[in-house]
Amino acid sequence: MANKCGHCGKFISQTDGVKCSKCTSTYHRPCVNISPESRISQKWICKTCKIPRQSPVPADYCIEVSVDSRVESHIEGLLAKEIKLLRTELKTLSEEMVSFRQEIAKLNTSMTQFNSRLDSVETRVTSLEQQTKEGHKSCNNNELVDIIARLKRDLNIKEQAALSNDLELTGIPEQKGESPGHLMTLVAKKLDVELDERDVVSVERAGMRRNRESSDSEPPRPRVIVVRLARRSVRDQLLRAARVRRGADTSGFNINGEQTRFYLNERLTYANKHLFHRARQEARRCNWRYAWTKNGVIFVKRDSMSSKQKICMDCDIEKVFGSS
Repeated sequence: MANKCGHCGKFISQTDGVKCSKCTSTYHRPCVNISPESRISQKWICKTCKIPRQSPVPADYCIEVSVDSRVESHIEGLLAKEIKLLRTELKTLSEEMVSFRQEIAKLNTSMTQFNSRLDSVETRVTSLEQQTKEGHKSCNNNELVDIIARLKRDLNIKEQAALSNDLELTGIPEQKGESPGHLMTLVAKKLDVELDERDVVSVERAGMRRNRESSDSEPPRPRVIVVRLARRSVRDQLLRAARVRRGADTSGFNINGEQTRFYLNERLTYANKHLFHRARQEARRCNWRYAWTKNGVIFVKRDSMSSKQKICMDCDIEKVFGSS
């Protein structure tokens, strides 16, 4: 019986073909690239049988791959959410930093302008004082004195405005290794005022440290603590609380020694301090009951029924109290 070629499908005689020893299929010699003169081995195998069959994929492997894929997909989803939240937080933080930098830039610009104006005023004062010393002929001496006094007054007003957020804390004993910032926090707590760290710009003792003259001598007076706040409203709140709780002391501050009263006042320029000291002396001499400052301005008052008097210069003291 004639067979068909496994390659071309045409009939083939057994004498003209070759037979695969594995699958028993018959092929034309030319169809499998074998010349008619070639000798065929009994173990000859066709190309189809020579190609190894791929082994099937185990079922448990497919299940593991599927499970791993779902877990990996779930983890990727969680990571995507976390990354999104992180990006949102970073964006918010970046916006806050930009706003903060803008505020700092504005503050630096304002301080630069203020310092420039102060330098200009100081230059003018120095120039006019020099002209007065040299007896400049082009200007009357009295006019120069008035101009200098006015410029000094303007300069003092500007300097006082620069201290509008400052306070002076006195009466707190000074100890080695102390933290002025912590002391200010204790004072605010004593006055029942909530003071946030962001409201405090700086806290420090003013001036050089005073040393004890000898072991038998009394300890030196503690230096003033100067406090600069970020907002004027916080300063005013502390001043109001200090007036209400007049007589507050250092009890509970964990400070060695006796408990002492502390005083919280607005910070004054050197000129205003000197003027306030003179005003208080004259008020005591004339039995006036009240002498105080508000926003860097000095006021005196005879009694609760009298009207307050404003003290801006030394000549105002003479006008109010008369010459001594």
